[in-house]
Amino acid sequence: MVNKRKYCLFLTVFVTGAAVLMLELLGTRIIAPFYGTTIYVWSSLISVTLVCLALGYFIGGKIADRRPQFTMLYLFILLAGLSVVLLSVVDSLVLAATDPLGPRWGALCSTFILFSLPMFFLGTITPYAIKVKAEELKHIGVTSGNLYGVSTIGSFAGALLTGFILIPNLAISTVVNVIALLLFAVVVMGFILEKKYYGLLVTPLLAVFLLPQPTLSLAEDIEVVYQTESIYGKVAVVDSANLRFLLINGATQTWYKLDTGEF
Repeated sequence: MVNKRKYCLFLTVFVTGAAVLMLELLGTRIIAPFYGTTIYVWSSLISVTLVCLALGYFIGGKIADRRPQFTMLYLFILLAGLSVVLLSVVDSLVLAATDPLGPRWGALCSTFILFSLPMFFLGTITPYAIKVKAEELKHIGVTSGNLYGVSTIGSFAGALLTGFILIPNLAISTVVNVIALLLFAVVVMGFILEKKYYGLLVTPLLAVFLLPQPTLSLAEDIEVVYQTESIYGKVAVVDSANLRFLLINGATQTWYKLDTGEF
């Protein structure tokens, strides 16, 4: 059982480490339709990621000292997965609501609202894993070094996988679901290893969150000419009266007059 737990923990921190970088890179594609890929967007993503991870490290370490239970670790991962799914549900609403704040504060506020929860829960994983593993091995230095090393390798793999393969070939919503499914798969593995099969009763409910996302919701007087998923998000071409608009995640990118072709 000890060896199984050891390999399970290594795989756990590898996947959660990958998820952090996958979300951070994906964030640029989610926010870009409203705020572009400016220095404000990158600064917001990096700042929110670091602050929320740090808070997760702090809170996760405190809870681990009080309740160093193997199953509690996978409860945090389950919450991280659910918050990732929630991200894809509310992203358009959040971006539209923060748009009036401008390119600086709008980018920062939308990033915080969308990514703070998943980054926080992912931040709790490594300190909690160190506590669980260190109680068995009693070598805290080696334990923390190994787990943080594996987590960093996971981040490296996640960055390459997302930037070179997933984003260029899949829709943004699909990549979000891939991240969520990876986290849910780790949760299932952890519960099975501990023979806590009652914890698996939640897994059928997860399918509800992974159903295809609804099409873009528009007013009745607007005609959808074309819509699809792209590496930039949900793309739609719509007509309203004498105007044709190009929308990405509900944000207007450009428009022109149908009768004259004037922009």
